[in-house]
Amino acid sequence: MLKKVISPLAFVVGAILAAAAPAYAAPHTFTVVNHAQYKVTVVKISPENTNRWGPNLLGVETLKRGGTIGFLVKAPCPEDVLVVYGNGVKEWHRNTSTCNTLVLTYRYP
Repeated sequence: MLKKVISPLAFVVGAILAAAAPAYAAPHTFTVVNHAQYKVTVVKISPENTNRWGPNLLGVETLKRGGTIGFLVKAPCPEDVLVVYGNGVKEWHRNTSTCNTLVLTYRYP
């Protein structure tokens, strides 16, 4: 009798823990296209609505006006994507799944 009680309880606890865990994605790629009038100096991603930004995906590079760059990332989906332009203005794509959205285009003025 005890065995029958433990099995359903273990299943319920396991389901709760699985639901509480963040959904980590397999490595995937997404592309940033810069149609803004300024270069992009920073591209960062964060788990959605957390503001825990990772490192600048551009490193020391910049993305020139009209430029395109692809990134290979392993991040939870969806996430927030931040770009910072050469003039210091920041733009976000909030709650974006780079697992499903392959191209993000930025058009600041």
